Amino acid sequence: MAFERRIHRTILAATLTCAPLALAACPLTPPAQVPTAGASVALVATTAPAKLTVIEGVAVAPISQLTTVAPLTTVAPLTTVAPYRTASVTALGGQGYVPNARVRLLNPDLTPVAGVGEVLTDSLGRFKIEVPAGDRAYVVRLEFGDTDKVSLSAFVKPAPETTSTVTLDVPSTLAITHVLQQLADPAELDSFSNDDLKKLSEAIAAHLVEDAVPKLWVPAEIDEKAQQLGTFVPAEDAGLTEITQKIENLNQTSPSP
Repeated sequence: MAFERRIHRTILAATLTCAPLALAACPLTPPAQVPTAGASVALVATTAPAKLTVIEGVAVAPISQLTTVAPLTTVAPLTTVAPYRTASVTALGGQGYVPNARVRLLNPDLTPVAGVGEVLTDSLGRFKIEVPAGDRAYVVRLEFGDTDKVSLSAFVKPAPETTSTVTLDVPSTLAITHVLQQLADPAELDSFSNDDLKKLSEAIAAHLVEDAVPKLWVPAEIDEKAQQLGTFVPAEDAGLTEITQKIENLNQTSPSP
């Protein structure tokens, strides 16, 4: 009997000694908590990457104006063929690609779009901007030169999950400037489509005369020529009449303060 008690104490001591080691090697996993009916369950917040859409564009301007603000010698190293050479619009004479120019994305009120940085055009006037996807309109603004800066603008409404293309030139600059001048509320720019502004730009290009071409480094002259579209674009041209009617309708619902 005494012998059995000694054996029992030995086994008990060994069990107590090894138990911590066994627990360490095989930690207990608490059972998953199953919410009861009607109980609220806290969800772990996740941040999905923002979807982006791409704007690709090219900038062209009259060669005579480009050489005024930046002589050919300053840009020739950037080009592989002839600097400032591309297709032309009759009233503009020769047009050239605008190389190494700063391009920004602006809101309809012409403030910079938050989180979208400035990009530069390449030697053929091309650029690419990534923006958050969404059904809204922007103004693409380019500046070229150091002291006197050639300025070009264009309207763009990026299509979701695809690449939108835009051309910055004299017609696009006059078109977007004219629309913003006439709108009572710049936010109404979201109501326009790429086709709307394309038609207006094409109407301007088709009827552009030399006297209507502004000095692109003089903002006041761009404003003046945009205000005078009706003096050289026929009133019956659909590109102008459709835009004019749309602006009138929008201004009736968003009158000036």
